[in-house]
Amino acid sequence: MARRWHLGIVAMFVVGICSRAEGAVLCANPSGSVFIRAACKPNETPLDPVALGLVGPAGPAGPAGPAGPRGEAGSKGDPGTPGTVGPPGPQGDPGPGLSGFSEVTVELAPPADAGGRRSVSATCPAGKMAVGGSYSIFANGGNYGWGIAPVSSGTYATSVNPADPSNAFFVLTADAPGYAGSPFFRVIVKCATEAP
Repeated sequence: MARRWHLGIVAMFVVGICSRAEGAVLCANPSGSVFIRAACKPNETPLDPVALGLVGPAGPAGPAGPAGPRGEAGSKGDPGTPGTVGPPGPQGDPGPGLSGFSEVTVELAPPADAGGRRSVSATCPAGKMAVGGSYSIFANGGNYGWGIAPVSSGTYATSVNPADPSNAFFVLTADAPGYAGSPFFRVIVKCATEAP
């Protein structure tokens, strides 16, 4: 009977001070008295509140609390490692180019003007542009005309419109002083059609 009285008193103590002594323990001395202490004395025995029926079952979970304030943004992370090289793309469509190659050859013996200059040109057919050319100069006997010095050569446009492409090739020479020969010229212009 005394044991039950002590337990009833302990139950009231536990209910009354649990909020203030969460780290306290129940201690029983040899005479059966129960005390609430921070730690039992050497001659006291610790008591288990659960075994004594002093602790009830856990209650239901309470409602979730409100969301806390948003935290500050973190520092910027390190850059990632470069990815692998992707496969090559498909081949593109062919660009504009040249086609319809041809040559025009002009052979003649041009007379010299008052300054001893001679000029011969070869022109491409209509619709084609000059992409190059060449020339040869021969004396009457078939050998190279040593008395003639080339001054200039190259492609040019016969049109007065500066936007038109070159369509002819020319060579300009000058006779050496005292030259009295009649040289033979062969001028070739290389022509092609520009693809759209």
